[in-house]
Amino acid sequence: MGIVEHIIAGILQPIIGLVHPATPLNVYTLAGALLFVGGLFVWLRARGRRREPGGFRKFALDRTIYAHPSATLDYRFYFVNGAIGAIVFAVMIASSAGWRDLTAEGLGTLFGPASAATDPGWGVRVGVTVAVIVAFDLGYWFSHWLQHRVPALWEFHKVHHSAAVLTPATTWRQHPVEEVLVANCVAAPVGIVLGAAAWAFGPGATELALWKVNVLLLAYFVTFFHLRHSHVWLPLTGLAGRILQSPAHHQIHHSEDPRHFNRNLGFCLSIWDWAFGTLYVPDKREQLTFGVGAETADYSSIRRLYAVPFVKLARRWRERGGAPAADPGGEPQSEPAVIG
Repeated sequence: MGIVEHIIAGILQPIIGLVHPATPLNVYTLAGALLFVGGLFVWLRARGRRREPGGFRKFALDRTIYAHPSATLDYRFYFVNGAIGAIVFAVMIASSAGWRDLTAEGLGTLFGPASAATDPGWGVRVGVTVAVIVAFDLGYWFSHWLQHRVPALWEFHKVHHSAAVLTPATTWRQHPVEEVLVANCVAAPVGIVLGAAAWAFGPGATELALWKVNVLLLAYFVTFFHLRHSHVWLPLTGLAGRILQSPAHHQIHHSEDPRHFNRNLGFCLSIWDWAFGTLYVPDKREQLTFGVGAETADYSSIRRLYAVPFVKLARRWRERGGAPAADPGGEPQSEPAVIG
């Protein structure tokens, strides 16, 4: 494909993605999320836990949120950033297939030829499906942890946290630098799991997938995924809250309350947060405000979403005499502590 074709494909990608079943944000997953919220609304009403006025529209599609300037900026940014990402960053993202092949070859060199089995059985494939999700979440957790702990990366991740309200489109309020980092961090563990499975059980030891999407991840997309960035409060507590990330987990993550800073860094699982001490399980409804404090106003346009991280990094560099230095202690969300 030539450069012109790449540009055309990139421009069309955000539109095509809305109807392509393999993309997270599409009309099918949005419809699934809406049906899921409808079931939740009926369940809460039947138990007397939804009595405030407004009905289902207010519960699921609050106009004050979806017409908020922060939300409308997210809608525009989805189309602009989607096109830029498709054009520029595909060649910068490591492939999990490359890690898979490298892992299988490495294991073969160390321990002998890979299995030649062609039918590993359903048990193996289910195990691989679960293992891929666990590996995916580890890579996501690590990339997310880095962005909250390394000041230079936090400046780019701050773009995502600058949303004053949460809607499904907020998921794509991500600076391209963040997108490249996350994609590469996820590709490695997923590829290693797939490579190890192929070596141990044969080339048929792959994850169960539909439209080339892991079936467990697909189930997440049509239920909880879009509610992570929404005003619909749906918590998981107890053991369930230590294994799975509920929408409330991620809403807590976006909170401006210092108690919530750098918590709930997982994607769909809580196990890595639990293991590494970054878990905050919401046990009751909390009144949350979102954004990055006074800095929220800095991210008020598409141009600013792209440019402000570079401007702030340059300012930080100048203030420190051109030499990077560690921030003082503490973990404020606007100035996270440096690792090391």
